[in-house]
Amino acid sequence: MNKLITIGVIALVLLGLWFALQPKSPVNAPEDEGTPVATEETQENDQIEASDEESGESSIEVVYTASGYEPDAVTVAVGTTVTFRNESSRLMWTASNPHPVHTTLAAFDALRGVAQGETYSYTFTEAGEWGFHNHLLASQTGVVIVE
Repeated sequence: MNKLITIGVIALVLLGLWFALQPKSPVNAPEDEGTPVATEETQENDQIEASDEESGESSIEVVYTASGYEPDAVTVAVGTTVTFRNESSRLMWTASNPHPVHTTLAAFDALRGVAQGETYSYTFTEAGEWGFHNHLLASQTGVVIVE
């Protein structure tokens, strides 16, 4: 009888560990708060702001370096896509404030560390001041002001 109890306890512990290690997704994140995208890019883009005249969409780039986000504050129009390019040797996990829960704008979250040379993009569809940080080094912060 003791062997069955021991086996049951071990099975429950293993099942609990399995659930705890599963990737988490944002709960109740509104679908219309923007579109997060993480991609690897190989071309250099020296422009800080660009505009796609055919679609009317605009974009801006923020570079992540060893010193943090540059620039650390940008002002954009509603509908603008902000691309965060990692040019540092460490991972960048851009996410909305506050740290560590990212609830101010829950969909604005890369959901993973983005490696050197990769980018994370988010389209801001709502006006406001959206503070962000590197989830892996929370002292590195910035703000996107959407007008």
